[in-house]
Amino acid sequence: PGRGLSMPLAHVRGPGHPDALCDAMAIALVEEYLRRDPDSRTRLCVTGGRESLFVDGDVVSQADFDPAPILRKALAEIDPTLVVEPFLTCETVQAQLLPLHASFEPWIVYGYATAETPTGWPPAQHAARAAAQAIETARKTHPEGFLLGLDYELVTDDAVQSVALRMDHAPQVAREQVEGVVRPALQAVLPGWSLRFLSSGAAAEAGLRKRSGVSGRLSSARLYSSHIPCHASGIGHAVRHPANLGAWLARTEARRLVGTDAGRGVLIALRWDPFETRPMIVSARNERGDDLAPRLVPEAFDLAAPQPAFVRPGILQEQFRSVWAGE
Repeated sequence: PGRGLSMPLAHVRGPGHPDALCDAMAIALVEEYLRRDPDSRTRLCVTGGRESLFVDGDVVSQADFDPAPILRKALAEIDPTLVVEPFLTCETVQAQLLPLHASFEPWIVYGYATAETPTGWPPAQHAARAAAQAIETARKTHPEGFLLGLDYELVTDDAVQSVALRMDHAPQVAREQVEGVVRPALQAVLPGWSLRFLSSGAAAEAGLRKRSGVSGRLSSARLYSSHIPCHASGIGHAVRHPANLGAWLARTEARRLVGTDAGRGVLIALRWDPFETRPMIVSARNERGDDLAPRLVPEAFDLAAPQPAFVRPGILQEQFRSVWAGE
């Protein structure tokens, strides 16, 4: 961690990107299960494209409802013009396959924080989030914000301070019009950074209308930025799964340590064994390689006894949308 380790790249997708839409659908279903039965456990995967949506997975829950209206409502909140037909094959499984406040499989998660940015994200990730939030603000407040597509991807390179943005545009809109809205918005939050505006040309369709997506597709560049270890996605799992709550607790503790004299960058790694609510292994090091594990206690990462703020209703949606809305 820290500047001694090269980690210049970060990657953010727009809310209308096919993968992001599938993530949003999976989260909406998990939240509905938890609203109806707080002890629900889920392992859901959403795939889709070209006006079809497929939901598969395992569920342990007392909740009984029709998922189709939930999916349509969640989709309409992002893109009201997109209509898809959902197909569901979720099955109820034995409780031991989805244990309460734990995982059926071994799970490793990472939490990272740095003093280099006010948010604690690595500089490239901090810049990528700022850029995405600037685009979403421009969409809502700029007189021509309606020209900006929901399906975009941007990559920030902290080493050379550049942003590469892919955003297709409608046939009746000139590329220069879209760039004329985006460029000032990004320059306002990333002064001095260069922008490469990339487009495959005018596109009558985008997002799930044009290509397929899948939930839970995650990379280190999307989580913390390149060269920082990445754990598997928690999309489709309940709040108290290690990949969700465990990862949030790890980052919270990393930020706490950065706020002390522990170092300017802290990386925490936690390993949960199957069926365990507390991690079996707790590892923490700063940019100098100092062992910070003695400053942590496994009880701080207990999935069965978190602070209420970490398990409040809607927390999965809040964490997911923080990329575009800020945290």
